[in-house]
Formats: sequence, structure tokens, C-alpha cells
Amino acid sequence: MNIAISGGPGGQEAPGTFLVVTIALVLATLVLLYLHVRYWPWFTSGLAVFVGLQVFVAWIDCRGARCPECHAPAASRPWSF
Repeated sequence: MNIAISGGPGGQEAPGTFLVVTIALVLATLVLLYLHVRYWPWFTSGLAVFVGLQVFVAWIDCRGARCPECHAPAASRPWSF
């Protein structure tokens, strides 16, 4: 989705990219909480929330986009790459 389709204000990144990063940050936060690390879970959870919001920004930007080859509407979901 993000190679040949012009992006909106959120850029050309697919929403699935942000979703994978969000999941990785949530898992890192859980591991840090389990290990009783002092301040890092706050940082990683805040970063996860910020990146998670970017999933919806990218999803809204990709909705209504068309395939550059056949001009059919491109299916866009939060997990789409």
C-alpha cells in the first residue's frame, strides 16, 4: 500500500507497520514490568500509546486509496501492509 500510493498528512507508511511496532512495544513493556525495572516501563508504554495512535492516522490516510495499476479501491485495514 505504501509504495506507489501517495500518502496524506501521515506519510506513506502502511498502518500495519505501526501496529507491529505497537505490539513490540507492548510486549517490551510487559517484560520490563515482569522484571521489575524501575522507569523504563513508563517510557515504553507511553511510546506504545503514541505509535498506536499512528496506526489510526495511517489507516485513515490509506482509506479510499486506489491501486496504481488497475485503479480498483485498495482494501485497507489496521493490520494491512
